[in-house]
Amino acid sequence: MPLYKCKTCTHEFRVDVLPLECDICGGKNLVALEPISKPVKKPIISDAKKKQSKLSFITAIFLGMVLGIVCIWVFLWVFFISFTRGLDNNTLNLKIQNIQREKDELQAQLNQSGQTTIVRFCNQTRGETINLAVGYWDGNNGTELRTKGWLTIYPSKCEEVDVGKSYTGSVYMYGQSETRFWNSNLPDLSFCVNSLRVFDFINANQMPCNEIGEKKVMMKAFVVTVTPGTTVWNLGE
Repeated sequence: MPLYKCKTCTHEFRVDVLPLECDICGGKNLVALEPISKPVKKPIISDAKKKQSKLSFITAIFLGMVLGIVCIWVFLWVFFISFTRGLDNNTLNLKIQNIQREKDELQAQLNQSGQTTIVRFCNQTRGETINLAVGYWDGNNGTELRTKGWLTIYPSKCEEVDVGKSYTGSVYMYGQSETRFWNSNLPDLSFCVNSLRVFDFINANQMPCNEIGEKKVMMKAFVVTVTPGTTVWNLGE
């Protein structure tokens, strides 16, 4: 209820509406000492706006944090997928390389299994003709040594010996010219030959070797194991 004052008699009184005159002296010169209504709603509205603004700020911060977490998670997921795929690609490449290596090895073995083993003997002496006998393991699962001869190899010429299809193993030889021999001094490599004629002995490491013309000679072993294909053995000075 607002407060009013009469300027004539200085009487103060409260009424709901503005009176036309003072109820004491009847004066009409009245002045309101308090406003008719107080702005109570403005602070309420202002507080509500402040609370709403604060809530919006908190919400924005929360949404920003959530968005940041989502971005980090997406980045980590993409990185993990890329890293995993990289490992899978490396593993796949290694498997492909291993498979290709095994394929090449099998192909090499297959090629060798269909090849004949050839030993090419070449005469690199100065004008001497070489008569040559050759030995290699053949027969009875490779436990019997086969010797055969004679090859005549002229100076600067070569002669080839077929020691069998897919043969892999040791090869021996005994050679002689007018002035020298190609042999060894190892008794274990003593095998039977025929010095008078052409021969082909299947078990030269076991036979008695006591017929006419037969004798045992100590052959020289080739320094490497021969394999399918062509191997060259040079006979020099």
